[in-house]
Amino acid sequence: MKTDNIVDKLSKIEIDLKTQAQRFLPHNMAHLNLQTHTISQSIQLMTETLGKKHPITLQLIQLDAAWCQLEMGLYGLCSDCEIQINHQVLEQFPLKQRCSSCEEKHLHLAHKRKLSHC
Repeated sequence: MKTDNIVDKLSKIEIDLKTQAQRFLPHNMAHLNLQTHTISQSIQLMTETLGKKHPITLQLIQLDAAWCQLEMGLYGLCSDCEIQINHQVLEQFPLKQRCSSCEEKHLHLAHKRKLSHC
């Protein structure tokens, strides 16, 4: 996948996520325009407003990670094992951070942690 194509995709995702996030801002913050905020500022605002586990906040965090990976030349590599993530998977899910094998392990461990806190 060409870098220009990735930048275009991530930029569109960023605009869409900030537009969605804008709708969740409390009335007293409605005047803020998230399109003028950095990803970090948007993440902080959404974390304070909705919590870190809200889907919009999580997607902003994933987007931030994708931008960082792109800057470091690591976009498309699994964040755990560093093998190349399938090109077709990245086309469909540009914020994907893990290969399918590592994603499965991650979900399994997260589920085990969740069960141990019950």
